[in-house]
Amino acid sequence: MKKVVPVIILLSFMLVFTVTSPVSAAESSTQMTAIPETDVIDTVIDTIGKNIQFDAANEEFIVEDVAKISNDISDEDLQKINELAKQQNVNVVYTKESLVEKFTEGIDELNESISNNELTVLTNGELIEKNDENFYVQGGSTKAVNHWWGTDYYKSTANANKWAYEANQLAIGHVVAGGAIGFFSGGLGFVVGGVASSWYFMFANSLNYYNGLSKRGIVASITKAFVYNVKTQ
Repeated sequence: MKKVVPVIILLSFMLVFTVTSPVSAAESSTQMTAIPETDVIDTVIDTIGKNIQFDAANEEFIVEDVAKISNDISDEDLQKINELAKQQNVNVVYTKESLVEKFTEGIDELNESISNNELTVLTNGELIEKNDENFYVQGGSTKAVNHWWGTDYYKSTANANKWAYEANQLAIGHVVAGGAIGFFSGGLGFVVGGVASSWYFMFANSLNYYNGLSKRGIVASITKAFVYNVKTQ
């Protein structure tokens, strides 16, 4: 019996260490259940997007009947968005109206940037900075592609690792180069100041998981409602 005690203590220590240690790319295969389901983001974007048109002649986005947009969002999708927001440490409980308001805010500023020739609108509705030469680089690239709903961040494997490190640093209150503004550089700037430190930790967890699945890098789609989706490039 005396020989059993050290073994039990060792196993207990290993259990505590496993539970409390941050998720790394190497551990991702055993932590798959920690990554929340995010399909509802695309569903909500599609629902709202049906009522947002781009007027090519005047080069501006037009938000149609806001009340109709709210009614078009199903109760089930609203519940899923709020469940996802809770899992990703977004400290907000959305109503249909507040969700639509969040997704469509900043449209006027977006139109102004287009008018000032700061952004180029592609035929598929994507927005890129006027002189963004990195946009057309394929595979494992690092760039930001803006949309009316938020930003797609493309990161190579190395840059995704660096981004995850910076997210963890912000999560524990450390300063990174450029702060939160630098962390979201290239995007529309709507996220800065809008998320808690725990959000960064969950985001780093997702980055590490998907970056560990391939050598092609990742794409992180961050919406104006702060919920996000990460996938491999």
